[in-house]
Amino acid sequence: VLDNWDKSVINLPFSDWGGVAGAAIRVPADADDSALERARQAVEDGMNAAMARSIEIADRAKLRG
Repeated sequence: VLDNWDKSVINLPFSDWGGVAGAAIRVPADADDSALERARQAVEDGMNAAMARSIEIADRAKLRG
C-alpha cells in the first residue's frame, strides 16, 4: 500500500489481478435535470454492479487458492 490519500496498491510482477468495467454512460450536453438524475442513477447502479462483480471474482480466486 502506498502512503497516499487513496491507499493505492502496486501489485508485484506476475501476481493475479482482475478488472471490472461497465458500459459507457453517455449524457447529452443539453440534458435537463431529469436526464441528469437518470444518468446519475445509472452511474450509481453501474458502480454497485461492478463492485458486486469484483467481489465475486475475488471470492472465487480465494477459493482456488
